[in-house]
Amino acid sequence: MAVAKLLRRFIENKKTTSMVVDHDVLFVDYISDRLMIFSGDPGVQGVAEG
Repeated sequence: MAVAKLLRRFIENKKTTSMVVDHDVLFVDYISDRLMIFSGDPGVQGVAEG
């Protein structure tokens, strides 16, 4: 979680928007204000929730 803390602090200090793509939902939840999850079959059908 050290990387998550560092990334969160960097984003807050820059006062900017960022987009992080990761498969670790706990990591993304820790560093984000909003979370969007995609599910489905790649190249066939997909759903975005969040």
